[in-house]
Order: sequence, then C-alpha cells, then structure tokens
Amino acid sequence: MIKNIIIIALIIASTTCWAADNYSLEQLIEIALQNSYDSQYANTTLKNATGQVRSSYYNLLPSASAGLYRTRDFDLEPQEWSNSAQLSLSKSFSLNDPDFYNIITTGYEQQNAELNLVNSTKEVAFSVFSRYLDVLQNKTILAIQQKNLELQGKIHQQTTILYDNGKKSLLDLRQSEIYLIDYSIAVKDAEINLQKSRNLLFNYLNIADNGSELDTLMISTQLDPGEYSANITIQQKINNIKKQQVNLIQQKLDFLPELSLSYTLYHNNDTSFFESEKFYRSTNTFSLSATWNIFNLLQNNETHSILRRSLKLLQLDLSIYTKNLENNVQVINQELENLKTTSEMYLQKLTLARQNMDMAQQQYQLGTIGLIDLDRNRLDLQNAQLSYNTRYYDLIRKQQELNLLLSRPILDKW
Repeated sequence: MIKNIIIIALIIASTTCWAADNYSLEQLIEIALQNSYDSQYANTTLKNATGQVRSSYYNLLPSASAGLYRTRDFDLEPQEWSNSAQLSLSKSFSLNDPDFYNIITTGYEQQNAELNLVNSTKEVAFSVFSRYLDVLQNKTILAIQQKNLELQGKIHQQTTILYDNGKKSLLDLRQSEIYLIDYSIAVKDAEINLQKSRNLLFNYLNIADNGSELDTLMISTQLDPGEYSANITIQQKINNIKKQQVNLIQQKLDFLPELSLSYTLYHNNDTSFFESEKFYRSTNTFSLSATWNIFNLLQNNETHSILRRSLKLLQLDLSIYTKNLENNVQVINQELENLKTTSEMYLQKLTLARQNMDMAQQQYQLGTIGLIDLDRNRLDLQNAQLSYNTRYYDLIRKQQELNLLLSRPILDKW
C-alpha cells in the first residue's frame, strides 16, 4: 500500500523582498498572482464590468436640469438686468427600453468577469505548481544521476584494475567506459534541465532567482476521481446564451409598435430666482404615444434572423464543449488510474531493489561477490528510485490538472 503522504524537498529561488530565507509554494503562488498579467487583466475586467452595471442603473434616472440666468436687453428702455431660473425634469419609458435590457446584459457580463477572475487564479496557481514540480523533478534527477556517475566511476576503476590483472576482457572495459560516458552525459543533461526549469519558474513569477531554498511540500497521492460537472467555462457559455436570449427578446419587441410614456415638468421665473415661492409652471405635461415604422419590418426581420442563428451557434458550442469535457474527464480519470497502478508497481520494484541491495551488501561482506557487483546493485536501486519519483510527480500533477479542468480548488485552496 502506497503511503498517502510523501515529503518532497524542493530547491528553487526566492526574492530579496522577503525577509525569510525559505519560501513556500503558497508564497510563490501569491507572488505570481500579484505579478501575473492575466490576473491583473481579469481583475481590471471585473472592475470595468462592475462599473458598467452601475452605469446601466444610472441610465434609469430621469433627465434633470437646472439653470440660473441673468440677462440684460440693450434694446429696451430702461436697460435693467433681469433674473430668471429654470428647472426641467423628464423621463421616457418604452417596452423596448434599451436601458432596461442593458442592466440585464451587463449583469451577465459581470458574472462572467467574476468567473474569469476565479478561473485565472486557478490557472496561475496550477502553472506555478507545475513549474514547481518541474524544478523538484529535475533536481531529484540530477542528484540521482550524480550518484550514478560516482558509482559508475568506481565500477570503471575496478574494471580497469581487473582488466590489468587479466580478470576482465577488453570488451568489459570498453562497456564500462561507455556506461561512464552515458552517466556523464546524463548529469550534464540534468544540470541543463534543472537550470531551464528554474528559469521558467522565475520568469513566470517575474522575480529574480537568487538560489534560495523552499520549504518542504507535502502532497497526498490518494486519488480523487472527478465526475463531470459544470466548470467555469460552461457557466460562462450559459451566461452568454442567456445574454443572447435577452437581446433576442429585445429585438422581437421591435416588431411591435413603439410605446412611449413621458412626463415633462418645466419651471421658470423671470423675476427673482432667489424667491422660490414665486416660481410658476410653464410646462407640466404627460404623454403616451404609439408609433410603428412599417418599413423597418424588413430590417428587423433580418436582425431577428441573425440573432437566432447566433443563438443556435452558442448553444451548439456549449453542447460540443460539454461533450468534450465529459470525454476529457473520462480520459484523465483513466490516466490517473494508470499512474496509480504503475506507481504501485514502481514502488514494488523499488522495494525489491532495496532488498537486493541488502542481500548484495551481505554477500559482499561474506566475499561471495565483488565491489563491481555491489555497485551495480546500487545503480539498480538508484534507477528504481528515479523511475518511481518520476511517476509520482506525474501522478500529483495529473491530479491538479483534473481539478483545474473541473474548476475544483487547486491544492485545496485556489
């Protein structure tokens, strides 16, 4: 039975803006959220969408204006200054009032902006986590390959001695040299890959890499299979469909006569605007009208057809995406099961390699095997550890990939 918790030691960089020497994955994700363009863009989009919602409500306010005037007519005698004041208040209502429908559509846009911010946070967290694991994996590979190179160096030295004493053939010596070259290349490749992964991580974080260490990370390998559920993208697509349906309803009303309800109140006083009790009403009207532009019916019919086709495309897009999501969830669950099974098999292989190493150590002490055979058992153990670690990293990365696909919390937080 695989242990659910494995402690992973990571070494990645930190920034001088933090006082602590070590950094946690949580701190790196927070740095990424602050520096990420996608996060800032999503946050700005949400603020703009919220402003649009407020602005749409402001459009419901009546049109109001007030004025104070002081005039002098040079054609009249005597030429004196006259004072006047004016207050105007008006508001029109109609069945097809764009301000009303704008409130609804901007509401859906705000919801999508909120969902987009949440999804952006999840994507940033997953990106940092994935790069974090890349650094860890490459560092582990480098450490094991360095040990392998050291062991192969010892094997080559022993093979050379045995060859000089006539106990090993030239073929054995050349094969030992080939293995030594292979492990030397493997160490160089591991060093390059580790540096590349660190560069990718810190370039994504947009901070400098000074080589500081990270705190240890504990990740559970217990599977949490995901069932299909509406993720953030599906919710956004549904909101887009609702928005288009509102536009279609608004457009359908264009086929009806345009009904308008208005009220106008106008005050004017040409004597003294400082004495409000002397104001008199020059206009106080209420009106109800119905108009129908007959020749606009053709244009409205074309607009209606365009909106209906657009709505069908949005519904088709949702259907296709939902089907693909179900298939992707099924595939990832199968991959997780395969990774879990093979991880257990690699653990069995690692256990057997350790047992072989213990037996080889005993046989070496008894003198039944030589140092070369002992070091080869050490190599087998190191390679078994490398294979298991690689599969472990793939497993925990795939788990978070499933969480991202289903819009579940990344690392139980983001």
